[in-house]
Amino acid sequence: MKLSNPYLLIALLAVGIGLYALVPALFPFLLLGGCLLMHLGSRRNGWSYMTTLRLGKLLGIELRLDYSWFLIFLLLTWSLAGHYLMVNAGWSAGVRLVLALVTALLFFASVLAHEYGHSLVARRLGVGVERITLFIFGGMAHLKGEPKRARDEFLIAIAGPLVSLGLAAVFALLLRFARLQEVAGVEAVAFWLRTINLALALFNLIPGFPLDGGRVLRAVLWAATGNLERATRTASRVGQGVAFVFVALGLWQLLGGSWVNGVWTAFIGWFLYRAATSQLEQLSLQELLRGVSVREVMLLDCPHLDPQMPVATLVEQVMSSGRRCFPVLSEQRLVGLVTLHQIKALAREQWAQMSVAEIMIPAEALLTTTPDEAVSSALERMVSADVNQLPVLKAGQFVGMVTRESVLNYLRTRTELFPAGHQGVHG
Repeated sequence: MKLSNPYLLIALLAVGIGLYALVPALFPFLLLGGCLLMHLGSRRNGWSYMTTLRLGKLLGIELRLDYSWFLIFLLLTWSLAGHYLMVNAGWSAGVRLVLALVTALLFFASVLAHEYGHSLVARRLGVGVERITLFIFGGMAHLKGEPKRARDEFLIAIAGPLVSLGLAAVFALLLRFARLQEVAGVEAVAFWLRTINLALALFNLIPGFPLDGGRVLRAVLWAATGNLERATRTASRVGQGVAFVFVALGLWQLLGGSWVNGVWTAFIGWFLYRAATSQLEQLSLQELLRGVSVREVMLLDCPHLDPQMPVATLVEQVMSSGRRCFPVLSEQRLVGLVTLHQIKALAREQWAQMSVAEIMIPAEALLTTTPDEAVSSALERMVSADVNQLPVLKAGQFVGMVTRESVLNYLRTRTELFPAGHQGVHG
């Protein structure tokens, strides 16, 4: 079963919601299965999450919707419909569903505003913002780099919780107005959103990386020690500790019979642990690659293609060489790149009819690097752009290719030659 197929996933989510509607007691097991499904869906940026939908741009920032969002949106809507039944048993099923949908949408709008708080402050301080993604655990602003100063890190981190606190205040005012006007539906929605935005702000201020509070902690440690790496490592360790607390709390709730809260709390802990661990792994990777340039890891024996080569001939080369990526050159100048993806997008009957030039990614649309760029920087750009390779250019001439695999092979060889505790050639 290919879990990366979004249509299959949506169908499975629909089945899950249907089962939940029939047997509400299945909620924790469906949530567990849904989260595992999302985890197995695909692997990108060093962390597992589903393929995303591009929604467009708002305020110059790209918005994406992870397919896992549909799971939490549907479950949240269903849960809110049940909640509003307890709030007012006289409301019809249609009224409760409309209120639940409005509340769920406003909640995710609040999450989006929280992430925009981070993003707009980051952009104001000179840190680029690649995109904002909504997913099963909320939202995430993807920055193009790290802040250069502890002060900037603090301001970017604290901006999100401040936005959530501001929204909590706005919904508190709306709640007061609705009570004065005796508008029960608006009162119920405003009460829930006031509470959840306040909870969102307070939760994110927990001092455990990668939560906003963990980033605030890192900024304070960075300012105190002057060492970003040490501050990041300490904040990540604290984040792992916070994650264990959440997992333990979830298990305690499960033992107490609170299945829904227990499963959800444990999964939050699991997510925080994975994120903090990923940060520590990234630090270790940076240490291993410190002082290493692209020149030392790039592939020099890259077979290249002529722009006029028929795709059918290219397929023969792919089958014989096993390579999945080919630079397209014209007089040693890079004019494009062909990957297995471009070939697979064509029907077989078109292979003999089309040339490499017609299917290649043009050079102007490619990210490139130079032999002197730090490997860590090149790898970060590959991860950020979700590509597996960068052509290497020197004075405009194609000289090689650096790939994620070539970096991994370098690391594997270096680790074998220089085990932990021994100084390597760049140590």
